[in-house]
Order: sequence, then structure tokens, then C-alpha cells
Amino acid sequence: MFGTGLRVGISAVLIAIFSTSTTLSSFAQGQPTSPTPGPSGAPVTAPMPRPGGPPVSAPSTVTVTHRGGGSGVSAQQAQQEWFCYGQTDRPHRSTHVPANANVVARTVCTVPMINLSIYTELYHWECWWWFGWHCNWILKSTGSNSNSGLSSIQTNAAAPCQTGDWGAATTHRGTWPDGNTFVIGTANIAYVQC
Repeated sequence: MFGTGLRVGISAVLIAIFSTSTTLSSFAQGQPTSPTPGPSGAPVTAPMPRPGGPPVSAPSTVTVTHRGGGSGVSAQQAQQEWFCYGQTDRPHRSTHVPANANVVARTVCTVPMINLSIYTELYHWECWWWFGWHCNWILKSTGSNSNSGLSSIQTNAAAPCQTGDWGAATTHRGTWPDGNTFVIGTANIAYVQC
């Protein structure tokens, strides 16, 4: 009974991450929005794969812009517009360790940042029988990285490969040269043949 409750909790978090990522592009550009309601009035979420169905991809890249300003920047920097993008690749069978499923995520900026950090989670869609069929996203692996003074960062997460649908969700955080910060999320889904 404990395991089923834990799986439901993880699924709710993953669905929240995937549905949030569909609106982060406009949020990152300074235009906070709420999910668009569907025909039933419920928010529309990112498409989720179903076992045996075709691979479906959620939004995988989000760009954020910022105009320099504030203390600690030169007059020239204050006139510039800075860009960063966060990206989560499609989960895939590893080419370096073929027994693993892998995902790579990155944040890339146009200027050296005070701080960059990245955290990614790799999930597998699994089904089991317990007084009826249940299917859910199961967290298989995480990866993280952080640095200061660089303009890009990358991380990966890997787990033993199982044929089926894999999903990845990533949080990208950065501190611009003028001290302002951003947080964006990206996600991706793919069918992996092991």
C-alpha cells in the first residue's frame, strides 16, 4: 500500500512539472500566465505518453531575456540584452553505456553568469497489477551541476534501460551579472528501445 501511494505522489509532481513547463516560456519573458482551460474548464497539460502509443514530446527549450542594469555592471553592459536558454534533450539509449537510458540537459547564456545551476530528473512509465492495472511515472535517476563565472552548464541522468516511454524534467537557475535571477523549467518525453 505504501508503494502505490508513493507512485501516485511522484506522478502528481511529474505532471505538475510537465504542465508548468508549457507556460514557462511566456513566464520567463516577463509575462506570467496561467494554463489555458480546456473544453471541460480544466487546465490543458502537456501530452503524456501511453504505453504502446507513439512517442510524444513536451516543450523542451525555454529562452529567457534580461536587459542589464543595476549596480555592479558597466554602462556598456547596462545597454545590452542578455539571453539564456534551458534545454532538455529527448531521453535515449546511451551510446557510451548501451545498457543505460540517458538524458542530457543544459543551460547556455550569452554572458558569463554569477551562478548557474541545473537539476534534472529521469522517469520511466511503468504499469503494474494490484487489484486492477495502474500506470505511473517512476523516478529512476537524477543529475545536477552548478558553477560560477561561466556562460553554460550541462548535466545528465542515467538509469538501467527498459524499453518504453521515458520522461525528463529539468530546473534551470541563473544569476545575471547584475544580480537578478531566473528560474525556468524544461521537459521532454521519448520512447526508448533497449
